[in-house]
Amino acid sequence: MNIKTDKIYIFHEYGDKGHYRALDWFANSHENLKIKYIEFSITRKLIKSFIKLDVNLFVKQFINLSFIIDSIFSRNKIIIVGIAPYDWRLIFYYPFLRKNKYYYHTSNTSWRYKYPKKILAETDISKSSWRKFINNSNGVFCATNKTAKEISLYYNVSEISIVNHSIVSSYFLNGIATPYSKKLKTINCLFVGRLTECKGLKLIFNLIDRLSSDNFTFSFVGKGNMEEEVREYIANNKNCVFYGYIKNQDLKAIYDKADILLAPSIKTDSWEELFGMSIIESMACFTVPIATNHSGPSEIINSGFSGFLFSEKNYVQNSFEILQNFSNNISGLIEIKNNAYNESIKYSVENVFKKWNQVLKLEMNEAL
Repeated sequence: MNIKTDKIYIFHEYGDKGHYRALDWFANSHENLKIKYIEFSITRKLIKSFIKLDVNLFVKQFINLSFIIDSIFSRNKIIIVGIAPYDWRLIFYYPFLRKNKYYYHTSNTSWRYKYPKKILAETDISKSSWRKFINNSNGVFCATNKTAKEISLYYNVSEISIVNHSIVSSYFLNGIATPYSKKLKTINCLFVGRLTECKGLKLIFNLIDRLSSDNFTFSFVGKGNMEEEVREYIANNKNCVFYGYIKNQDLKAIYDKADILLAPSIKTDSWEELFGMSIIESMACFTVPIATNHSGPSEIINSGFSGFLFSEKNYVQNSFEILQNFSNNISGLIEIKNNAYNESIKYSVENVFKKWNQVLKLEMNEAL
């Protein structure tokens, strides 16, 4: 049964609209539907607004707080909740969420009760709140298949839909894959992401040291605690350039210049690469991703067809061999660039919205 509603509330900590691009696209096609973003991390920001005399920040927190108060007394709001596993604040939010029509949205791939910096996570009241919250939800949206499998081990979920992040429509060539045929003199490699050790920057440095500077260029985009180290390395390598941090809306021009995306993420005890936006965005620009075989990239990349997946241990050697091969076989590179583009279309807002709507069951205009 399809449902009608005039508002969908996204209730999470930071209000990142990029994760809900497909829902925004649908709302823009239906003038009577609005997507409202509500942040639940209120107290700290409210204090900050007083200290800095930030009127806009204060007003935003007032709106957030008003939503929570109103939801205590209302019923049947459609709310999509994005909250980290076992966040203790759910103890206070679940009582009003259960009165409404709520769904859970998560990308986390581990659902054991051991999380760093999660106070109260292992208390009985927290476990009880989380079990009721997930089991009684109207459905769970998971960013990857691994997330869905993991959460299903611990909870009885009514409905699950694998909802990947989506790419803005402007990345696509009217939805039609035009064969990439640019003649390549050099192969342009790109890194986009946080400049931190877990993103594998040192592996990229090792790779650069092994490749001819006449045949390959390397660009870095991002910010982080390794920025100074990146700048120092680039200063000593003529085939490297650092763009610094670039806003999402301006990244397409960078992707368009690249042939290869390097994504050699390194696992830590509490983190691995989940669903990588830079991977699907680059693929939509005919850029071939070479990533480590973490759970997120492994679900995106068809290794050997639309990109490559290597273990952390073998990443440098295998990437070196692939890039050397491409420098002598440009037609092979162009073939995979076209495959990458075609694979990326599944992440268009139109296609991703269909996955949202498998569970939401919103009424659609006949034209869509």
